[in-house]
Amino acid sequence: MAYIKNDMVFFDYKWDEKEKVSEVKSIGNEQSTLNRTEGIEMLNYINSLAKTWGWKTDNMGSFRNLERIIRKEVPEDIQTHADILAWLQDNYTNI
Repeated sequence: MAYIKNDMVFFDYKWDEKEKVSEVKSIGNEQSTLNRTEGIEMLNYINSLAKTWGWKTDNMGSFRNLERIIRKEVPEDIQTHADILAWLQDNYTNI
C-alpha cells in the first residue's frame, strides 16, 4: 500500500487521468523537475522518498507532513528531485 490520492492533504492538484499510479517509481533522473501542482508527480515523488527512507506505509502523518513541506516550505526556485531531496535533508532531521 502506498500514499494515494485520497490520503493527500491538498485537493487542488491537477490529475492526468491517462497516468495511473500502479507502483512506487524510483526518484529516477535527479535533474527531473517536480511539478508540485500535478497530483501524479507528487504521489510518485512522495512514495519514492518514503521507499528510499524505508518508511512504513501505515505512518500516514509522515506522508502528509512530507506533502505539506514540499508544497508549502520548499522554496519555489528549488525544482529538481535532487535539489528538493537535498533541501529536505538540510532542513529536517525528522519528518
